[in-house]
Amino acid sequence: MALILLSELRALENPTGLALFRPVGVSLAFATAVGGAAVFVIPYGLSRFVLPYLRPDLIDSTLLLLLFIMAGSLIAALSAGGASGLMGAFLAGLSFCTIRSVEHVWKAQVKRLQTWLIRIFFSATIGFDVPVRLFSKLPVLRRAAVFWAATFGKLLAGLFAVPLALPQATTLGLAMASLGEFSFIVGKSAKTELKLMSEETYAAVTLAVLATIVISPALLGYALDWQQRRAQAAIADAAKAASSTRGGGVCYYKLDVKVRSRVCSALERTSRAPSPRR
Repeated sequence: MALILLSELRALENPTGLALFRPVGVSLAFATAVGGAAVFVIPYGLSRFVLPYLRPDLIDSTLLLLLFIMAGSLIAALSAGGASGLMGAFLAGLSFCTIRSVEHVWKAQVKRLQTWLIRIFFSATIGFDVPVRLFSKLPVLRRAAVFWAATFGKLLAGLFAVPLALPQATTLGLAMASLGEFSFIVGKSAKTELKLMSEETYAAVTLAVLATIVISPALLGYALDWQQRRAQAAIADAAKAASSTRGGGVCYYKLDVKVRSRVCSALERTSRAPSPRR
């Protein structure tokens, strides 16, 4: 939604009907087509037609190369269609997110460089443009309070928690409310590139986002600690009840098991099996 909003803001430079509809239509079309392929087609195709024919030492580099090729292609295609090129990077990552080997090589080879690049570019673009001196003005504080109140709408995402219970709903809602850093990019584009908002409005948006990404994670941490204390108390009570039962008792525990995808299994089979080319 944030990526579509960003492309819609840029479409306001020429606010015709076609210009406003085009980013939404292109984004939804690519999200539907590529998103469906990312779930049902690409993992199966890689595990069936690509991975079995690669030497084990070439799997990581090949998958990473395919990821970058797909990201570059989708970025160019979406930009040419009038949508945000960042949507292409998102969809490329979605297509490879179930492949554990890509996650491993990304963390080992790219994440360290990515961390420093984010620090440099974020501070040089967004960080140095935060209007701290305007945060003490009353109109800015009032608008920031109104903008920050919209964060409570994200808490409704907790209604989709499975199982639908207070601990799970609280965790999911606060986790969603913690996300807001992309709003910096949207706000800066609206102020700097398109001149759609004043300095005070931009300051209010920035202050609201800063409050969101500071307060929500702190509340999420308290919620997780609360759940952990509840779980430990429940286990202690069950053990105490079992030990005090006449003639002994049984204490039952619930174990949640996460299973890796079929692509990961195919990767392991490929790494153990000799290459067909040998």
